[in-house]
This record gives sequence, C-alpha cells and structure tokens, in this order.
Amino acid sequence: MKKEELITFNFKLTDENDVGFFWKAKLIEEVQSEYQNIKVIEHERFGKALLLDNYVMFCEYDENKYHELITYPAIEAMKKCNDVLVVGGGDTLTVKRLMASSVKTVKMVEIDRDVFEVCKKHFPVLVNAYLKDSRLNILFDDAIKVINEDKNYDLILLDIQDCRDEEMTSSVLFSDKFYSTCKNKLNHGGVLVAQISCPYLLQDHFNKQVSMLKKLFKHTFTYGAYMHCYGMHQYFIACSNETVFNPKEISKNINLSFDWDYKLFN
Repeated sequence: MKKEELITFNFKLTDENDVGFFWKAKLIEEVQSEYQNIKVIEHERFGKALLLDNYVMFCEYDENKYHELITYPAIEAMKKCNDVLVVGGGDTLTVKRLMASSVKTVKMVEIDRDVFEVCKKHFPVLVNAYLKDSRLNILFDDAIKVINEDKNYDLILLDIQDCRDEEMTSSVLFSDKFYSTCKNKLNHGGVLVAQISCPYLLQDHFNKQVSMLKKLFKHTFTYGAYMHCYGMHQYFIACSNETVFNPKEISKNINLSFDWDYKLFN
C-alpha cells in the first residue's frame, strides 16, 4: 500500500514539551512488531527513510554520516581491532562499515528481527551486499543476556535508539549497569562507542550518558555531525581505559565524506 501522508517527528526536549517538524512523504510500508512500530517512507529530497515509533532512524540521503562516525574514529584510534560486537543496529548499516574494514569477526545482536527484515526488503542496495560475509554473525536476541554469556571484544558499538522514556525497550541499555558490563567485556586497549543523541534537543539524556561514561572510563572522546534528516546534530562518545584518543590525529587519518565536529566537547 502506498499513499501520501503528512508524517510528524517529535523530538522530546523535556517531559512536558515537544518540538518537531513535518515531512510530506510517501508511506511505503508499515509493520507493527512485538517491540515497536516500523515505517518505511520516501521523501523527495532525503529518499527512503526508516522510522521506529515515528522517529527517524536513518535516510538514504545522509545515513553515511551516522554509520561512518560510529565505526571509523574508534577503529582509527585503536592499535588493533579484530573482534567487534554491535548492540542494536538492526538496519545493519553499521555492520556495512565494519565489513569494509580489516576486522576479523563481527557479531550483531538485535532484539527486533522485523527491523532487519524490513531493511533487507526496502534498502537492498544499502544492506544486502555484505550479509553473506563469513566474518559476520547476526543474532536476534536480548543483548544483556548475550553479552553476559559472551567472550570479550576489541570494540563494542551501541547502535541503539534514543531512550526518550523509561518504558522504551532500549532504556536498560542506557544505564550504568549495562555500561559497566560492556566495560568488563573489553579486551585490553578495547573501546566502547555509544550514540548519545543531541546535546541541545535531548540535553538531559546527553549529559547523563556522558557523565556515567566519564566516571567509568579513563579516556573519552565526544564527537558528532549535523544530520539533515534529524534536523539536529548527532553525537557519539568513544571510551577506553587504555586507548588514548587524539582528535587531531584521528581527524587527519580517517577519510570521511563530510564535515564533522570533534572539538566542541574535547
């Protein structure tokens, strides 16, 4: 079913106030999974986009910004990166960037298989080419259970949806307890990268994550870029007890296809 529909995106500033903007877009498919509402829409400028519970996860226009930033700076900072765990990331676009590197194994743990299936169907050019790579292992399971029973990793990427309220499935992953578990699952020199949203639209959430992670790790590196499809900046934080992040060196050595901010919070 295809129809023209006015799609509304609400970015929560506080518990009392919302701010948003409007897209006139074509609804391609809508699926209600066990965990969330999934939409694929098509916009004249941004191309196709994935929405979870009516929030934009990515669009074809600038998905490269998010997925390059969650992967490349950390890999550049590390002396070695063989084994990687991705928590979330059911669209597999973070995995795509990892498959283009020299990592030896990648395990992706996504709780909602429907996200993966919808993306395979509607974003085949972006998704399908690398899914048969022998280095990749995809699990549809609870990340907390998997990581507690799992081996250690050189790099752990938390590619999970913003926690806008405590009822969301992802809320337990934005916690001191889960961050501590991830820390204990890192090899010597290992790095944890978390997406921490926007410092001015989700300020409380952003500050809380940064504060928790700075207490857990000796070295942190906060960086981001403006995302047109979000209408705001998207930030990440890389964390390690042994790997030291040199923003100037990282910026000089990685080849990104866009301008990024690595100075504001460092």
